[in-house]
Amino acid sequence: GFAAQDPAGLWEVPYLPIDPADLGRTYDSVIRVNSQSGKGGIAFLLERERGVVMPRRLQVEFSAVVQRATDTSEGEMDGGALWSLFEQHYIGPAHGRAPGGAAPGTLTLHGQRLEEDGQGIALDVTIDGVRQTLQGRGN
Repeated sequence: GFAAQDPAGLWEVPYLPIDPADLGRTYDSVIRVNSQSGKGGIAFLLERERGVVMPRRLQVEFSAVVQRATDTSEGEMDGGALWSLFEQHYIGPAHGRAPGGAAPGTLTLHGQRLEEDGQGIALDVTIDGVRQTLQGRGN
């Protein structure tokens, strides 16, 4: 494995002949999802890049959205594209926000907290200029 490799030597990995660190990069820039990706990869990217911790059922629901989008485009998505899709699907015009700017129904997410059992969530949001906390509980 990687631990047995000499850090200063050449890697003998046929599918990745260089270490991204050799180029001043990290693996982060190559993490993408496609139609075959699981819920965990999608949840990982949204949590790492946007701080969104999705309850399990939302992971299942959103992974189906991602699968349809990547099947249609026959491509991959990075964290930025996932966030755009998340915004479009859950926060976009169908939910009262005009793309690219404030409009009646504008929603801004300030933070979220999951309950310890993973079945509840509290969202700190501003809707139409009014800051409030929304709470939800699953089963």
